[in-house]
Amino acid sequence: MHKLDVTQQAIKKLSSNQILSQGNMNQKQFFQRRNQVSLQQKTSATSNTRSLPRLNKSFVSSQQTSRFSSPNKKIDAQYSDQSNNNIKEEIAIRRTPTTRKSQPNVDILRLSLNVMQLTVNDPIPENIEFSKLDETLNLVVPAGAKKRRQRNKQLDTLADVNIMEFHGISSQQRAKFIDWMIQVFRVLKRGSIKTFLNAAFLLDKYYKIKKYSGIQISRKDFQLIGLTLILICSKFEDSEPITIHQILFEASHGKYHSAQIFQKEQEILQTLDYRFHVESYYDLASQGLYQLTNQFKLLEISELDKKIVQKIVNFISQLIVMQTEIFQSDPEQLSQAIQWLTLRYMKYYYRQKCFSTNEDENDTAIIKDSKGLKNLDAFEQLTKQFKQQVALKQKIKYKRLMIRIINFYDNLEESHPGIKNIYKSYKLFFTNESRQILLNCLPKMKVKRLKSR
Repeated sequence: MHKLDVTQQAIKKLSSNQILSQGNMNQKQFFQRRNQVSLQQKTSATSNTRSLPRLNKSFVSSQQTSRFSSPNKKIDAQYSDQSNNNIKEEIAIRRTPTTRKSQPNVDILRLSLNVMQLTVNDPIPENIEFSKLDETLNLVVPAGAKKRRQRNKQLDTLADVNIMEFHGISSQQRAKFIDWMIQVFRVLKRGSIKTFLNAAFLLDKYYKIKKYSGIQISRKDFQLIGLTLILICSKFEDSEPITIHQILFEASHGKYHSAQIFQKEQEILQTLDYRFHVESYYDLASQGLYQLTNQFKLLEISELDKKIVQKIVNFISQLIVMQTEIFQSDPEQLSQAIQWLTLRYMKYYYRQKCFSTNEDENDTAIIKDSKGLKNLDAFEQLTKQFKQQVALKQKIKYKRLMIRIINFYDNLEESHPGIKNIYKSYKLFFTNESRQILLNCLPKMKVKRLKSR
C-alpha cells in the first residue's frame, strides 16, 4: 500500500478519545487539538521523520515555498495540499448555516457533541436539544428580536393617520415629499409605479415603527430616508434598477455621500426586519381590470382603450398616496374602488364624446360620434358585470372610498397648493373636460330615512 494511502486512512480513523481526553473544550480548542492529532498520525504513518509544526497559515506558506526548494517535491506538495484542505474544511464547517426547520449539518453537530457530553463515534440522537446546540454555535435569536418581529406584524395592520405628526411632519409636508418622489421617478426615467408605491408604503411603515418605539426622527433625514427607500425598492421590483450614482447626483444633486446612503440603508433594513412584502392595491386593481376586459371577447375593447384604462389606474394610484387616510385603507377595498371608478370614468368619457345636449330643444341628446357607441356599450356592460360581482355591503364601502378619492382630487389645489409634479406627469386628467368627467363619476348614496312612529 502506498504511504500516502496509509496517511489518508490514518486521518479517517482519527480517535475521538485522543481529541476529547482533556474533557470539555470550546470550538476553537477542538479544531486546534484535532489538527495536532492528525499531524501526529500523518508523521507516524509516513517514512518522513521530520517534526511538523502546528497547523497554521505560516505553516501553509512555508510548505508552499518548500515545493520548489526541497528535492522531495511530491511529498512536500502533498503535505501542502493536505494542510490547505484542512483549513478549507475548517472554514467551510464554520460557515455552514443551520436552522431549526432544516436538517442541521452533520459536521456542525459532531463539533458540538463535546458540549452535549457525547463522543464523535456515538450515533447522533434523533431528538437533539437545538436550544443547547444554538447556544454552542451562537445562533440563538435574541428575545428582543422576537418581540420586535411580533410588534412589526401588528403594526402592519394598524392604521394611524398621525404617524408623521409625531415626527414633526405635517400632512402637507408629506404630500409635497410624495410629489417630489414623483419628480424623481420622472427625471430618472426608471422605476415602475409599483416601485414608487412600495417606497411610499415602506416610508410610512418605517416612521410608524419609530413612533411606537418612542424614537423621534429629525425632519432633516426625511429626504435621505426617502431616497434610500427608492434605492431599496428599485432593487426588488425593477429589471433595470436605479443606481446609487443616479440617487447621489441626479436625484439629490450631490447633497449626500454614498456612505450616508449605505448606512441609512442598513438601519432601515434592520428597522423593517427585512420584511418588504407589500400587498399592493395597484397590482390587485390592474389584474382585476385586465381579467375583466379580456373576459368578454365579444365586447371588442381596443388596445388603445386598455392603455387608457391602465393610465387611469396609474393616476389614481399615485394620487391617493398623498392622502394618508385613503392610502392606509384596506388594499382589497381600495383596489375594488379604483376598478369601479376607472370603469365609470370610461363610461362617462364615451358618453361625453358621443353625445351633446341641445339647449334649444329641451336638452335632447345629439349623437356626435357614432363610432364610439360600441365602446360606450362595452364599458356600460363591463360596469354592470362588475357591480354584479360585488356584494351589497361591499358596494357601500367602495362608494365611500370613491367619494373620498374624487373629493380629494377636486380640492387638491386648495388643500395642497405647493404640489406641482403630479400635474406635470398627468396633464390629461387635470383639464376641464377630465375634471367634469370625474365629478360625474361621483356615486349616489342612498340615505335611509327612519320611519316615524
